[in-house]
Amino acid sequence: MRHLKIIALALCIFISGILAGAFGMRIYVQRAARDVLSGNPAFAERLVLSRLDAALDLTADQEARLRPLVAAGAEKFAGLRLKFVPEVDAILDATAHDMKPELTPEQGARLDALLNNFKALRRPQAQ
Repeated sequence: MRHLKIIALALCIFISGILAGAFGMRIYVQRAARDVLSGNPAFAERLVLSRLDAALDLTADQEARLRPLVAAGAEKFAGLRLKFVPEVDAILDATAHDMKPELTPEQGARLDALLNNFKALRRPQAQ
């Protein structure tokens, strides 16, 4: 009986760890997706610098000198992305419009909600 309680306790701890990890990963992925889709320049800067460091084994001094250059590039890229938002939105809207005849009215409403959520994710986030 005592062994059964220990096994049950270990199983509960194990399952709670899995649930906590899954929940934490979901939050992390949602936040990362939002940062990627919104074109967050700070996120892009961190990502590029970490990849450069991994590929080139940068010294701390090199990373410090490269940081403003990467940040400037990320800002320019974010500005360029914003120029294309109306065109991307028009393509998304036209595609959704073409899809709706194949969907039920309920599915069409859910498609609209998905599209609106996606567009909201792409908006620049306040830092």
